[in-house]
Amino acid sequence: MTYNTGDLFPFEPDWSDGVIERLEWMTDILRANNGDEQRIGVRDVPRMSLSLRYLLQKNDAAFLRNLAWRRSFYYFYFPFWPHRNVVTSAASSGATTIQTRGLDLGVGTGSYVAFVGSDGRKVEVKQVSSASTNNIVLSSAITNDWGVHTTLVPCARGHLDNDFQLSLTQVTANVTRAETQFLYDPRANPILMPQGLPDFVYAGHELWVDEPNWSSEIPLDTRHFTQLIDSRVGTFRENSYGLLTWMLPEQVMQGSWFLKGRASIDRFRQFLARRHGRMNTFWTPSWGCDFELVSPIGSADTVLTVKYNYTAYPPAPGRQHIMIRAKNGTYWPCEVAAMADNGDGTSAVTIGAALGSSLAVSAVDRIMWLHCARLASDTVELRWEHPQFAEARMSLAFVTDRDTVA
Repeated sequence: MTYNTGDLFPFEPDWSDGVIERLEWMTDILRANNGDEQRIGVRDVPRMSLSLRYLLQKNDAAFLRNLAWRRSFYYFYFPFWPHRNVVTSAASSGATTIQTRGLDLGVGTGSYVAFVGSDGRKVEVKQVSSASTNNIVLSSAITNDWGVHTTLVPCARGHLDNDFQLSLTQVTANVTRAETQFLYDPRANPILMPQGLPDFVYAGHELWVDEPNWSSEIPLDTRHFTQLIDSRVGTFRENSYGLLTWMLPEQVMQGSWFLKGRASIDRFRQFLARRHGRMNTFWTPSWGCDFELVSPIGSADTVLTVKYNYTAYPPAPGRQHIMIRAKNGTYWPCEVAAMADNGDGTSAVTIGAALGSSLAVSAVDRIMWLHCARLASDTVELRWEHPQFAEARMSLAFVTDRDTVA
């Protein structure tokens, strides 16, 4: 099982601890004093890594120890286990067309796949010529016979991350626990990352309306770009870095999204590919109850009556759009033309265009700020519990919508 560019790392991870996939882009951001940003993408494709744990027994444990001792500082072919699949019809030696759910593998021309026998000793790595719904076509014929349900998994060249370290713990004489992070060669990631097309576009940016997972709390951190000047012997004062920074704080929301099924996971990965790390902005609701409606909305109304809640007048940059969501799931993104305090405990919110539908107060689920946002970090994690289930964790930074991208 030795190949001209390295050995296959054949062990399937311990799924009870999850498999962490990290996607890491690189972006330079130039921020003006008024909150505007110019963002420059530095890395064309993301770096992809997997963090995994193994629990191996007897000869498997010895196999891993010997592999780590002999080749831990070399490149390996490393399987991308979240896209693990199986051969659906027996393939005989000499075959080039393999029956499998080809699109679920996420591979394309030039990608590699590994056939892995039940004990991890019999393996074969082959390059892919093409992939379709029910099969993949290989660039060269297989040399072994592979039966139905043989593990078939995408793989790519890479190395042990963190200076080629592999942490091994002897639990007993026959049991070894291992933890490692594997970094794929960015010139040949194991799976494709197509950008696809956004579901919705609003005011020049993609509209992302997938609600976070409320089983976890959603922190929202607010930071103003203000310096406190304190002489320690008298009074103190604040010094803003720019004329408008007092009303343009930096806000970062942290959330997680539970993804069930490969269609949902692939759709989310396409969303990440369109983001290109911190570079490309999109619209997203705050997901809080930012306005409480007190009067019904007529189909031709352009003024909403809501409870007063200390909203700034006039709307500041970065707070000039809202989303109205009905309980039946329908939603309306709206530009805010003006806001006014009615003086009776309510506020008037003027929107740019009527909804075209009448809404009773009881029919409205939430009225939320609609933020122009970007990823707050170039690194995004997906925690895979199973090839069909993953949880994504992201931090979103709310920005003005006057930014430019280079």
